[in-house]
Order: sequence, then structure tokens, then C-alpha cells
Amino acid sequence: MAIARYIKFLLKSTNQHGVHSPFVYNLVTQCFYDKTKYEAYKRLTNYATKSIKFKDVKLLYRVIKYFGFTSVLTTKSDVTLINKLNALFGNTLKIQLISNDLKKTNTYDFIYLNISKLDIALFRDILGSVHNNTVMLVNIGDDLWDEIKSNPTVKVTINVYKFQLIFFRKEQVKEHFLIRR
Repeated sequence: MAIARYIKFLLKSTNQHGVHSPFVYNLVTQCFYDKTKYEAYKRLTNYATKSIKFKDVKLLYRVIKYFGFTSVLTTKSDVTLINKLNALFGNTLKIQLISNDLKKTNTYDFIYLNISKLDIALFRDILGSVHNNTVMLVNIGDDLWDEIKSNPTVKVTINVYKFQLIFFRKEQVKEHFLIRR
């Protein structure tokens, strides 16, 4: 089943040549397809786990580097990886864990959720913590993904098969992309 899903993704997805949004084009060419062999990659090899492969850790590193985030909201199960990445960035990220008393007054630049049990209620709660330039990176199933894409506050989504990125940029036209990497 996973092979059929991946083949379907490959048939529907595109690379930078199928992207007409300057914002997404720059992200794809300067971040996703960045072939620089960063010194940090040597330290990242130890960060891969069963749930996140080395190439995904490298993508996560590049996304944080590309956007220059200062604040991160994540889960207890993901905080170890985020803390290790934070060390590579000189511990400049302010990291907050998602909890039952998520304060709606705080907003975050980056929300990282590599969890299998993200439900729409949690997603809606998290929406109170986003600002125009927040980037959310999730790893979720197709049925929830369709519901998230249809949310009016979600403007741009990028599915790179293993992860999905969500953007809330009010100045963007609502678009959804399937990008090979």
C-alpha cells in the first residue's frame, strides 16, 4: 500500500519547474534542493531515528536555517531533536512544548509536529499560536491533510511526501503543492 501511495505521489508531484509562486519557487530551489554540504550534517547523522530518516533531518535543518526562526512550538516527543538542532544554531531558538494550557497570546515562528495522532481539535488549538509568517511542518495522514488544507487560515501547503508544510501568509493566494525532493 505504501508503494502505491508513493507512486501516486510521484505521478502527481512536480519540481521547481511546475511552481509559479515566487515564494514557493525560492523555498524549493534555495532550501529543498540546496546541495550544500553543511558542516552541521556531520553532527546530524546521529539524529536520525526510526520515525525520522537522515534526509528528513537534513531538510528540517535547512528549513530552520532558511527561515531563520526564533521561536518553536513542538511536542514532548519531538523536543529532543529540536534541542539538538537548536545547539547547531547556537541555542538561539526559544522552544515551547505543546501542553493542555497552550497560551493563545504566544505566537511561534515554527511549529514542528512529527506525531501520528494529530487531530483536528489540536490543529485548531494551535491556530491561536500562529502569525502571518509561521511555518508549520507536520507528518500526518491524507484524510486530516485534506481537512487542514481546506481551513480558511491556511494559505499555502506543500506536501513533500514524508512531511507537509503549512503557511498562513495572508498575502498569498490559496495554493497546494506536491513537490518531489
